[in-house]
Amino acid sequence: MLSEAAPLWLDGPTGTQLEAHGFRSHPRLWTALASIDDPELLASVHRRYLQAGADCVTANTFRTTAFAAQLAGVDVARMRACARQAVHIARQVCQEFPSRFVLGSMAPLADCYQPDRVPADCVLEREHARNVDWLLEAGCDGLLLETQGVAREALCAVRSARRLWDGPILVSFLPDDRGDALLGGDDLLQTARACLDLGASAILLNCAHVAVILRALRCLSALGSPTDRAPIWLGAYPNAAHRVKQAGQWLWQADPDAARRLPLHTRQLAAHGALIVGACCGFGPDDLAQMIAAWTPDRMLGPSAP
Repeated sequence: MLSEAAPLWLDGPTGTQLEAHGFRSHPRLWTALASIDDPELLASVHRRYLQAGADCVTANTFRTTAFAAQLAGVDVARMRACARQAVHIARQVCQEFPSRFVLGSMAPLADCYQPDRVPADCVLEREHARNVDWLLEAGCDGLLLETQGVAREALCAVRSARRLWDGPILVSFLPDDRGDALLGGDDLLQTARACLDLGASAILLNCAHVAVILRALRCLSALGSPTDRAPIWLGAYPNAAHRVKQAGQWLWQADPDAARRLPLHTRQLAAHGALIVGACCGFGPDDLAQMIAAWTPDRMLGPSAP
């Protein structure tokens, strides 16, 4: 998947782009039903990211889990069909472009921003294994375990994935504002090392402002040298807003300079070792194209792909 001359370019947020173009989200499932309710719109979102230069499409499977379906009162069989159709749409669009890949998105079972809602380990193991099974059945090229804010769940998800799959497993953490811990308080570096020991192919960061992402990348630089373990691939896809907490609720405060500073931020990500790069909430295809145009690698890239 990766080249020694350039990073692997992820796409950008799918759900917010669907909403921006008129898709009405489900109150509990967000845009999980888009693959069945509006497949043409979903395909157009993927296509725009690929036209912008993305190497990968992240299938719209962030919330297509049996766990989420049961909480929302939606038939599990229908949700499985949504996951399968989401991967199918992503793969169809990728066929219009040479050498593109489909990643299956795996989110925390509960709310990303409510770490206290993470269920028991037995539930995590069962439901993430079922999620992996659905995504592999649908034909993903790799798995993206994203927005992971609690070590216990991240480890369960990696363990479940590696038991069933010997291909790429990318783990993306949701860091706290200090950059050295997950949102739920677990040590970032320690959790990353544990995920790598379980077989994760790469460690990423997402759903935080680039200033937080850069702090977290500095923390992850201590993961070790290639002589300690297999070469470590780091990546990031930042948000276009600052995260603030008010009255116990996480809110987003727009950064009016986010788009203007993208070239600088992209170069900073390169300087901090990010080799897998994309965009998260608040950005879109045009922003991804700007990031790609601004890329200037600051060092030779030598490790082999995960």
